Amino acid sequence: MLISNNAQEAISFIPTLRNTLNSAGLSSVEIACCDATGWPKQATYTAALMAANMQQHLGVITAHTYSGFPTSPITTPLRTWITEGCPQGHPFVSTWYSSGGVTEGMAYANYLAQGFVNANLSAWVFWEGFEINQQSSESHLLDTSGSEVVTSGIYWAFVMWSRWIRPGAHRLAVSGSVSGVLAFAARNTDSNVVLLLTNSGSSAQTPSVAFSGFTAGAAQAWVTSNGQNAASTGATLSGGAVTVSVPAHGVVTVKLTGNTSGGSSSSTTTTLKTSTTTSTAKATTTMSGSSCSALYGQCGGIGWTGPTCCASGSTCKYSNDWYSQCL
Repeated sequence: MLISNNAQEAISFIPTLRNTLNSAGLSSVEIACCDATGWPKQATYTAALMAANMQQHLGVITAHTYSGFPTSPITTPLRTWITEGCPQGHPFVSTWYSSGGVTEGMAYANYLAQGFVNANLSAWVFWEGFEINQQSSESHLLDTSGSEVVTSGIYWAFVMWSRWIRPGAHRLAVSGSVSGVLAFAARNTDSNVVLLLTNSGSSAQTPSVAFSGFTAGAAQAWVTSNGQNAASTGATLSGGAVTVSVPAHGVVTVKLTGNTSGGSSSSTTTTLKTSTTTSTAKATTTMSGSSCSALYGQCGGIGWTGPTCCASGSTCKYSNDWYSQCL
């Protein structure tokens, strides 16, 4: 991993590092850059990196969360990760939700949902996993009280995102919306589909989710909210759709086993709606104005509403379902 104070330092060093790795027979080793203190700063760094064509040498764009959380995508064809962050200057607490403070589990559940759903992250690493008798700080997820392990509220937010969505999973397209709920779907390497619903609102919601390219045969669900830590909860399958209740200020993860038709993970899509509605809002992609995206600008992807054409001399190149770039 390359940590840099500014983009120009990185730009001057990255090609040398890449050539050195290649010469040592380590061409498969990916370079990650640049661990800026916050997502907005890393977005600025990345714009300069892409303009200098550094994507040919890099594998991952990385950032911390100390000066800003991820809420929108960074313009890059590379994977994006959060590699460090924690609430600074706060004591260790087990609270899930009280006032919405940064040390509460629900706060981090929202950060995670916004990062993976709205900013297109593919990984998030908290600063530390475990400390012993260090409850004056919330730099870690687990602590001790005597001989007992104590969990922070933030720990359970990470459980909901990592226990059932496993390494190697592919994100699936989601259309439709339910008030206050951010929905994320992924297909694991075992072909099972995992749905994660984060309700930041003050009222419970009961979404119904249908699938295209996947037939669910069984569903298991778990809920985290005040008084419930990854507790088993009900999920109803009917007519190819799963319906589940998501409590206010709560997170529900649903694991669905079944069959995939069409073979590839990208052929599976999910449609989200409230269980009481008869129509479903669809995500659309439209042209915005008559101008085209500049070189290295975004030109396509699920939810993209900007130009789908590119400036003269560049072509819109597909990277993944969520991102195409003018190259």
